Amino acid sequence: MRSAAVVTLGETGGPEDRELIESFTFDNDRQIAAAAKLALEKMDARGL
Repeated sequence: MRSAAVVTLGETGGPEDRELIESFTFDNDRQIAAAAKLALEKMDARGL
């Protein structure tokens, strides 16, 4: 559930959310870290 929330934030969030998402790339849960990386890719694709 947390990983889905992180990805959704990458799809819908704004530039102000980037720092929060970046912090999840260091999460001990590899699934969360992977979701954060995907979320950042989605933000990059949106030009954020």
